[in-house]
Amino acid sequence: MGTVRTRVLAVLILLAAAAPAWAQVEATIVGTVTDESKAILPGVTITATDLAIGRQFTDLTNARGEYRLVGLQAGRYRLQAELAGFATSMLSEVELLVGQNATITFMMKVATIQEAVTVTAASPLVDTRQAQVSGNVDRRQMEELPINGRNWLQLSTMVKGITANQI
Repeated sequence: MGTVRTRVLAVLILLAAAAPAWAQVEATIVGTVTDESKAILPGVTITATDLAIGRQFTDLTNARGEYRLVGLQAGRYRLQAELAGFATSMLSEVELLVGQNATITFMMKVATIQEAVTVTAASPLVDTRQAQVSGNVDRRQMEELPINGRNWLQLSTMVKGITANQI
């Protein structure tokens, strides 16, 4: 019984000793976000995108304008800060090392207001100003249509929108 207890205790000690080594594999990015007047900006979406595999990590700034991205693997990242009413701020390449705690601050500029109205319209296929129906029957149609005697009144029924009453 004593040997089992000793083995379990030895395994627990090894796991406890290895825990700090596991923590060193990951990197962390912390920072604050302000505007041009140095006022803090809460609610900013911070996104870190791993350039090697495309995995994204996101966080929102708190009431003090602070953010914290944890659990990042060592490598190159693109950082982006977004908030409505402000121009998106981006750092195209940030290199993180194993166990690094990087501090990156963002200063966001007020976005310029741009308004664009795009109107696309096509002319209607139907002439809404006139109530007439017209169409063409060409020579090929006249020769190939199975109409008895090639009567022009029978040909007129071939035009779309024309109906004939048989009395």
